[in-house]
Amino acid sequence: MARLTQWREAHPQYDGEVTFYTDSINDLPLCLHADRVRLVNPCPQLQAAGAGYGWPVLSWRLE
Repeated sequence: MARLTQWREAHPQYDGEVTFYTDSINDLPLCLHADRVRLVNPCPQLQAAGAGYGWPVLSWRLE
């Protein structure tokens, strides 16, 4: 979280949105500060939390 805040403060000219991709419940604090969140093969805890926020779930795999 600190790094994202530092980056945004160092780049005030950036006025775009932040899209955050994650698979881990440990990233929940960053998810809550992103404009858009995408859960990629999420762990069960993150999938449950994400359902409450309506975040889309992506299933990625190698074939």
